[in-house]
Parts: sequence; structure tokens; C-alpha cells
Amino acid sequence: MKNTSAFILLILSLIACIPRTYLSDEEKNWLPYNEGDILIFKSSSQKIDSILIEEIRDDFPDYLGSDDFYQIRSVIANHHHFKDPRKVSTYLIKLVAYTEDRGSYIEFGIETRNAQFIEKQQFSFTSIQEQPVVELTVPYGSFNDVLLIGNKSDYSSTQTAIDVIYWSRSHGYLRFDKYDGTSWELIDMVEKKP
Repeated sequence: MKNTSAFILLILSLIACIPRTYLSDEEKNWLPYNEGDILIFKSSSQKIDSILIEEIRDDFPDYLGSDDFYQIRSVIANHHHFKDPRKVSTYLIKLVAYTEDRGSYIEFGIETRNAQFIEKQQFSFTSIQEQPVVELTVPYGSFNDVLLIGNKSDYSSTQTAIDVIYWSRSHGYLRFDKYDGTSWELIDMVEKKP
């Protein structure tokens, strides 16, 4: 029993020595959402879909053998699955802090009816901030802080693939265009009252 306790203390002290990296305040500002917010989109084919922000959470990968302890901030949303009418909960956007081997990055993961931005595409904060800023008007309003985020996956030929996301630094997802020519625009955002 004494050896087991000593071993556990040794492991915990080794884990405590692993340096932690956190997202900067500037990086955290890329998330304009709060838990309970509802995004309502309308497609160019007149379909309506909503996305509920269920949870915003911070995690640190803590598996044994990890050289890095870095912060991951995820927005978990409830939405229609891109292939069928059921509702699912997946990440909507993820911010990942830097490590010694790579810089901080952002992953977009939006899904609605028949539309999906292919997951696991990493966009470094450095490269994304170098994108030109454009103005965009959608039914929800006009915005002058919009970045166009292009799909860089190999799955662009699928029927559900989103080609471009229009991302506002102040309001998040405003519009996305699919490869088939269908577009979805934000028509309303119901913000949860504190």
C-alpha cells in the first residue's frame, strides 16, 4: 500500500512539472458565443435550421506520456446531422493553445442540414489574421469584420461539403457556401440572457 501511494505521488508530481500553455485573451476573443445562444440560418433553397450553443468548455489533454499540457476551448452545439434529420451534439468551433512544436490554432466544425465543413482542419491564428477583412450583409445585419475561411480538405467533392465560411470576429458564423452553390445565411441570433 505504501509503495502504491508513493508511486501515485510520483506520477502526480511528474504531471505537475509539465508546463501548461493557455490561450491568450486575444485568442479567446475568437469565440463570440455564450451557452444558450441560438443561431438561426436560412438556405438559398429556403430551408431553415438552428444551432443551439450547449456548452463552452476548457480541457487539457492529460494522457500519460504527454509532453504538453495545453488548453483547448470548445464550443459544443446541438444541430441537425448533415446526413439525416436527427439532432446531434458536436463541436462548432475549437481553439487550441500553442505547444513547443506548433502554434495556436482554430478549428471550425459547423454542420447543418446537408452541409458540413470537414472537421480537423487547423487554421493557425497567425495565418487567419493575415486574411483580408471584407464587409458582408446578411439578413441578421451588416458586418465589416468578416474573414473568408476556405475549405482545405480533400473531401470537397462530397454533396454536403462547405466550400467557404464567412466568419465575423464579433458575431461568429454569418454565412457559408457549399460547393453545389447552396448558401446559408444567419437570419437571427437569440442570445441567452444572463
